[in-house]
Amino acid sequence: MRKEILHGIVAGILLFLVYFGIVSFVQGTGHAIQQFLDLWYLMIPLIAGFGIQAGLFSYIRASLKALQANASMAASSAMSSGSMIACCAHHLTDVLPVIGFTGLSIFLTQYQSFFILLGIFSNIVGITMMMSIIQKHKLYESCQIFSRLEKINMQKARNSAIIVSALVLVLVFFTTPSSTASATSSLSNQSEFASVSDTKSNVTVEVKPEKISSTENSEFSISFNTHSVDLGFDLAKVASVEDASGKIYSPTQWIGSPAGGHHRNGKLVFPPIENPSKIRFKISSEAGISERIFEWSMP
Repeated sequence: MRKEILHGIVAGILLFLVYFGIVSFVQGTGHAIQQFLDLWYLMIPLIAGFGIQAGLFSYIRASLKALQANASMAASSAMSSGSMIACCAHHLTDVLPVIGFTGLSIFLTQYQSFFILLGIFSNIVGITMMMSIIQKHKLYESCQIFSRLEKINMQKARNSAIIVSALVLVLVFFTTPSSTASATSSLSNQSEFASVSDTKSNVTVEVKPEKISSTENSEFSISFNTHSVDLGFDLAKVASVEDASGKIYSPTQWIGSPAGGHHRNGKLVFPPIENPSKIRFKISSEAGISERIFEWSMP
């Protein structure tokens, strides 16, 4: 049984490497780590479920060498791998439009959680199928871990898993917010974002969203004007953006005037903003000036 457990662990690790490799290739290692941390509550069950299936399949093959197990494992494995790739594929939204797959990339972005759940429930169904095979051929007699299977009707458990999975997936699919619509609206109406000024402590700061997107980098134009305060700070370290979900984004680049002086102008570049229906731009007091907060709602 130890060999089968090892097979399951290796399978889970390989599936994780598929995810990590795709996202790292498209958007870098740092983003791959952050994405996994954001979705760990879905990714871990997906990876673990696939690993359990692989371990069960290895156990069945070693115990029975039953060819009928191949079909169920292959189908469920394909669903798990496919859902993981679909999960990762939303990161290709910057690449797919170039080769003519804009519609596909938008769909994957909007239904990211659905694809992951599809893989999770596929694993659950696959596991019940494996357990049903073990029970049918009484393979639990050679392993005490499965001894309790004798008291459970695994065929009913499998059917119940299929029904519940289908119902949940349908519910999730039709209740998924149309984040794509928000992203498209943000791109088409970005010119409607007004410039906002704030004057405190002898410093006037003016901020205007130039480009707000959930699929591409977002950009804000900023100007500082004063006659008595030194503007010698790194704006990329004191500015941040918060979206409608409360997620905080740090700028990736400042393009403009160097630190110092009394007048600075330029542009701050941020990563894609996932929920841009409401934007909160903040300059912290660490800049040596009073804290500034600017807010916009989607037109």
